[in-house]
Amino acid sequence: MEKDQKQIKRFVYDRWEDAPVSELTVGDTIFNNSHAYKLTEPPFTEEGKTVLRAEKLEELPIVVMLYGGPSEALATVMDYTNSGCINFDDGTHMIAELDMGPGAVFSPRLSLSELEAWCQENELKFEAHYSNNFEAIDAGQIVKIDPWWL
Repeated sequence: MEKDQKQIKRFVYDRWEDAPVSELTVGDTIFNNSHAYKLTEPPFTEEGKTVLRAEKLEELPIVVMLYGGPSEALATVMDYTNSGCINFDDGTHMIAELDMGPGAVFSPRLSLSELEAWCQENELKFEAHYSNNFEAIDAGQIVKIDPWWL
């Protein structure tokens, strides 16, 4: 994968940020040409071009939520966004589809109980999002949003 630009989208904790290519490190998640990638080597220059060696981002572990359980609001928001709940290695969770890039992050990164409380507080916003986009969401599409919580 080649990239001539000096900036690229990099996922940092719970959001996509513009990052200088020169600051990328192995393991960074980046977004380029409509795909998310994990950097496998440090950036280098070859024949005057900056080269990024990366592999497509594989699915991260997700949490399956069922209605009627202790995380009902979380399950509802997942349905309203057609998105999964990512379970990170540090015990935090986030509603997102990272492979879809910027705009497909639907919550902050929180503990599961904090995320459930956050979903309860914001459920009406997601209901409105779904109501405005139900045909696309019901057809399996991810309808991106502007993250108002950042």
